[in-house]
Amino acid sequence: MKINGEMKVFYEDTKELKNLMRSLRLYNKWGYKQLIFRDRLEELEFQDIGNGIYKAELNTDSLFKRVYGACEVYMELGSKSIKIIRIEPYDLLMAGYRKILNTYKGIPYRDAKDLFKIRMMDNI
Repeated sequence: MKINGEMKVFYEDTKELKNLMRSLRLYNKWGYKQLIFRDRLEELEFQDIGNGIYKAELNTDSLFKRVYGACEVYMELGSKSIKIIRIEPYDLLMAGYRKILNTYKGIPYRDAKDLFKIRMMDNI
């Protein structure tokens, strides 16, 4: 998919997008860089999920992916605009924005349940 240099990127709630992007920058630097740099955004493989909405998977650490799932961005592509609908894992990113999360082996966790999943997936 070719992204035109004149396309504008926006989000319905700008404040929420800032919060998600700050958290993404802190916990998934690869995915953040891939999302903000236009040349790396063109490298993403977009999957059409219907109604003009596309899903793209951002670069993610393998352990992070096994615990929380892949970092994904959902976009609606218009002729001259890109509307970001949501960034997943939404709950983790918003929790990471509200307070700095503790990490175990470089993977953030919110509570004992997440820490258990990280330890379990690390041993597999």
